[in-house]
Amino acid sequence: MGHDGFQDSIQRIMNGYKRQELADKYGMEFSHDDDANLSPSLESRWLNYIEEYERQFATARHIPLREYLDFPTIPPLCDVPAEHMAEALSQLLDLLERQGVVIDFLSPVDPREAYRFITEDLLDEEIDDIRIPGTRCHFVYEDFYPGDALPGSDC
Repeated sequence: MGHDGFQDSIQRIMNGYKRQELADKYGMEFSHDDDANLSPSLESRWLNYIEEYERQFATARHIPLREYLDFPTIPPLCDVPAEHMAEALSQLLDLLERQGVVIDFLSPVDPREAYRFITEDLLDEEIDDIRIPGTRCHFVYEDFYPGDALPGSDC
């Protein structure tokens, strides 16, 4: 067995101990196939990521998305002229993306409604304050308004 093969064997053993530790500490269950397609080093990084997420989740505060984003200044819907709505929405989505927040609209949504949804509903939504580089906080518009249950606007 070459040096790389020996290192892989050692890493696989260490990964086995890490899986057992995660199972004992957080009640995780791993199948025997969980590591079949991963290199030992990639599996190690994955297990460390899971451990960090679980560690933060155990102590995470629930905060409004607005606080998670550090209270950005965003013009209210009524202050955005119709001719600037598409640009305002684009800037808002860019701001969210830079902060690791992603919103999916599974069906076409009017830009005004999308902006209203984000500024009037989503920013007050409570989330877990978990911050791990490379992770995303993901929302789906239709989870809030399934089917035709669309809200109105006061503007």
